[in-house]
Amino acid sequence: GAVICEGEYTLYEYIKDKKIVKGLYLKKKEKEIIFGGHRPFIEDINSLPFPAFHKIDIKKYNVPIKKRMPVSTIITSRGCPFKCIFCFHSLGNMFRPRSPKNVVDEIEWQKDNFKIREICIQDDNISLDINRAKQIFSGIIEKKLNIMFQLYNGIRVDMVDETLLRLMKKAGLWLMNVSPESGDCESIKLMEKGFDKEIVKKVIKISKGMGFFTYSNFMIGFPWETEEHIMRTIDFAAELDTDMVQFARVIAFPK
Repeated sequence: GAVICEGEYTLYEYIKDKKIVKGLYLKKKEKEIIFGGHRPFIEDINSLPFPAFHKIDIKKYNVPIKKRMPVSTIITSRGCPFKCIFCFHSLGNMFRPRSPKNVVDEIEWQKDNFKIREICIQDDNISLDINRAKQIFSGIIEKKLNIMFQLYNGIRVDMVDETLLRLMKKAGLWLMNVSPESGDCESIKLMEKGFDKEIVKKVIKISKGMGFFTYSNFMIGFPWETEEHIMRTIDFAAELDTDMVQFARVIAFPK
């Protein structure tokens, strides 16, 4: 079987009733595959419980880059309204944020119950609502949680300001990740990123000045790209000079 999109209710209903439900593909016999139909996205994600960390040995949980253990992850929002052509929008286009209180409560719960010392924020758009993001990091500061954070999944450079960056730093965030994806202006426009290279340079400059460990993501191999496009991306990555850089290879699939 395969659960598509959000799995909380789909999996629970299938386990409970042992029948085809919305959001589930199930292989019955040989090549016969049954689909239960599409399930609406969960609008109120505050209603979901915190992760069942008590079911696992959290000390065995890991992420590729970290400063402290035990380390865990958190997702404070789902959905992305932007139209970047390489993204399959697995959680839909509608931004569905958790409340700042709900997020800070989970972070405190992770620390108090599981001794978590670092959290990897995996949102697609932690700062889409910049005021909500400021409330989250202000709440962490007010509670003096003394946890380290990293933006391993990145932040949109056009959805951040210096005030938010300072709050993030004070709250314990050490890794700042941005995703220009290309250093070629034509490619940035064609992939519909929605911002330009100058704002990328500005955010990285401020982040370096604040002492963040900086990380940048790029993609190489779009159908229109020539060697010149790719060299402009490599040159831009060198110009940004982030502490770490990742180049991902683009492989297109039909539809």
